[in-house]
Amino acid sequence: MAQEAISSAPVRTGVPFSLARVWAIATNTFVEATRQKVFLIVLLVCVFILASSRFFTQFGFQDQLKMIKDIGLGVIAFGGMVIAIILTAQLLASEVENRTIYTILSKPVWRLEFILGKFVGMVLLMLASVLLMSAVFVLVLFYMERVLISETLAGFGMAADQTGLATNEMVIQQIKAQVRDLNLIKAVLLAFTKLVLVTAIAMFVASISTSMIFTVFISFCIYIMGHLQSSAREMWQDQGTVLAKFGMFMVAFFIPDLQSFNLIDDIIVGNVITWAHTLKVLGYGVGMTALIMALAYSIFYYKEI
Repeated sequence: MAQEAISSAPVRTGVPFSLARVWAIATNTFVEATRQKVFLIVLLVCVFILASSRFFTQFGFQDQLKMIKDIGLGVIAFGGMVIAIILTAQLLASEVENRTIYTILSKPVWRLEFILGKFVGMVLLMLASVLLMSAVFVLVLFYMERVLISETLAGFGMAADQTGLATNEMVIQQIKAQVRDLNLIKAVLLAFTKLVLVTAIAMFVASISTSMIFTVFISFCIYIMGHLQSSAREMWQDQGTVLAKFGMFMVAFFIPDLQSFNLIDDIIVGNVITWAHTLKVLGYGVGMTALIMALAYSIFYYKEI
């Protein structure tokens, strides 16, 4: 049985692995993805929400900036997730449906080159999406800084006494500190890492199934389970039976802890996020992405296409 599986595995003899072919597939995937209506619609909706988030708040400057940060980071995370899952499922399913995958693999192209090219193309798409949404997010924050400083100066007026001037300057410094919070860079970096991991998850599911609907549904389920994993693990460790704890261990082993990439709550509360913690979570994301992509390739390598 094992010998039959090995003999049926596709082998490219005499053709060395080529990063040039990987890059060619990646750039083609990126261009194709940017032309998809789903990508354009989701991206435009996200940019619109980010641009209009300034009008969602009518509170003090601290509450306004906190809500804008919450909306901005939430839109980047959720919008990127929708793009990552749906487009990964759609592009791979369309390759099979349009039979272009047969043409590509009939040429001197390794299956590893094909799946890596698709993955790299989607990573480039996620990078472009996150950079665009982050740019709009930053513009909104700096616009709010200008508006809030103007309102502060108008509210205090031309304060004549030293106390008024000191209070005025303190409020302006607080506004600038809120807007120029370096923790936002760490949050966006981890959000992008999580989106790359979600892309790998969708790629893994797509390597098992050729159905776009199945891939999207299962990927969304894994995405939700990944966010609930840490809470369920804590609850089962305290109250669960031995069997429940073993089941949670298996879930934790196969499903990444996506909640660990979420820094929105910490930023809103004002907690200090160290680079050591950021790099630790980043390393976890890179490791899980590599593992899932290795599993995806292992399945795709022996898949009958």
